[in-house]
Amino acid sequence: MPDFARSADPRVQAELDLLSKLSPGGDQLGLDRITRLLDGLGRPQDQLPPVLHVAGTNGKGSTCAFLRAALEASGHKVHAFTSPHLVRFNERIRIAGRLIDDAELAALLAEVREASDEIEPSFFEATTAVAMLAFARTPADACILEVGLGGRLDAKGRRRDRHLNLSLFADRSTSVARRRSRVSGCLASITQCVSSFW
Repeated sequence: MPDFARSADPRVQAELDLLSKLSPGGDQLGLDRITRLLDGLGRPQDQLPPVLHVAGTNGKGSTCAFLRAALEASGHKVHAFTSPHLVRFNERIRIAGRLIDDAELAALLAEVREASDEIEPSFFEATTAVAMLAFARTPADACILEVGLGGRLDAKGRRRDRHLNLSLFADRSTSVARRRSRVSGCLASITQCVSSFW
């Protein structure tokens, strides 16, 4: 199964298994499939709150967690879509601060699967559509998206306005002290950037 998508809920697992069979297999670059899928679902990406689109080589997950914690500590409701998960697939999708529950996830996976007829989206494209639908249907103040492939061909980049692109790179050849200084500087600039985003 792609990306080791696992769930203890049999309905969710059945839908994840079905979605993995839809995938054309192998990497097929391009935005045609995700664009057609999102169009067929009513363009949920157009109903998202301001999007923080986190890109980079290293530290994307940590940066997403930092951003979410900072925004939630400031009283904001925050959606987040990250990968991979640690234990179960639900960890990838946080809706207004809470993990997506099994019943909602199973229903959204089924809705996206049914809309995928003849499109053959990749597993990642289908689960991106699930997250976009979930986020569009629940009010929040911000939406954090960790990029997948990155760049102009990334499935999560289908919304073009109000993006904040952040990058955090960790250079393995530098000393620990120097790396800590760089990370601290990055986090300080992210905090300033996020506070000015609203």
